[in-house]
Amino acid sequence: MRTSVPQSAPSSSRPVRPRFSAHALGATLVLACIVFATIPHDVESSGTRELPDARTWRFFSEKKLKPHLFFAASGVSDSIRVSDDPACCPVIAPSGQWVACTVWNGKAIESELMVLSRQLDRWWPIRGYSAISYRWSPDGQWLVGYGKRRTAASVCFFAVNPAKQSAWFPDSLSMPEDYDFAWDSLSHRVAICRPGSGRQNPSKVLVYSIADRKMTKLATIPDGVAKDPRWLPDGALVVTKQTTSGGSSADLRFPLPER
Repeated sequence: MRTSVPQSAPSSSRPVRPRFSAHALGATLVLACIVFATIPHDVESSGTRELPDARTWRFFSEKKLKPHLFFAASGVSDSIRVSDDPACCPVIAPSGQWVACTVWNGKAIESELMVLSRQLDRWWPIRGYSAISYRWSPDGQWLVGYGKRRTAASVCFFAVNPAKQSAWFPDSLSMPEDYDFAWDSLSHRVAICRPGSGRQNPSKVLVYSIADRKMTKLATIPDGVAKDPRWLPDGALVVTKQTTSGGSSADLRFPLPER
């Protein structure tokens, strides 16, 4: 993973990948245990008032070695700390209601997903997992992504409903590989390219219906890897199939009815 998110201008235009891949996560977290040691600080209590639209917030970090994340909001005289613990990679929901970010848990040695509301309520949907990549739906009501535990090789794809404070795992991998995924424009479905490892466990193209929590397999790719899913205006899904050797690629189109 090479994508980094500027702290001054959080974006929901692409999945956030907080500085590490599933494969390299274990070594990264051991180093982070040393780098992110902090002294607790007070954080403004939650639920006291509603702040302006989160799309107007401006984020910045205090230090590089102990990156406490702050933001400034219109009408608020002082900057607000996101968490007592080091945090990074804020992504604002397109609705302006929530912000997703990762917060370091020194006891678990995990960089956990946290959702912050405009009322300053803080919620950790998947405790014990380090969030690797996550993305809001276009309507800002759902969040999906994937993460893993430092002590396990498996990777879990997660879905989050912040309004109901509900989170679950629609899919998982038994190996430290990375999912590729994309929301449709209506926030109904997520296209998922599931990595594989040879013909015994081939790569797959999946579509997850967020409302009814239904996973549908569209294709199995025994001789290659599915990647870069994207939705067309007519509701069709296009996925790039790359050969295992990496020498050639082709686009696969899946015509799906609009929902």
